[in-house]
Amino acid sequence: VTVSDDGDLKIDRIVAATDPGTAVNPQQIEAQVEGSFVYGLSALLYGKITFENGEAQQKNFDTFDSLRIAAMPKVETIVMPSGGFWGGVGEPTIAVAAPAVLNAIYAATGKRIRKLPIKDQNLREA
Repeated sequence: VTVSDDGDLKIDRIVAATDPGTAVNPQQIEAQVEGSFVYGLSALLYGKITFENGEAQQKNFDTFDSLRIAAMPKVETIVMPSGGFWGGVGEPTIAVAAPAVLNAIYAATGKRIRKLPIKDQNLREA
């Protein structure tokens, strides 16, 4: 990641390795991994539900912010089939997006982020 002096975050690239067990269609696996990072990064960067009078204000995708294609980093997917039992390939990478980026922010700034979403945090160097 790159964090500017103003605290603007840019996720430069993601490298993800996955073991699908048996890889029937490696290109589809790559597409699923890349797509799952959109969801994982969206939650990390923008995922916030607000309530007004006991009602959630973000009720669907049109009112819940997500990562736009122009902001999506390059994703390099390494498919490492072990030949074992078939497993999911898209879902696991949703969960690893946030910790990977948060650790990269720490490496870049020396500052630990303890609350999400990132859009609400000050990322200037510690």
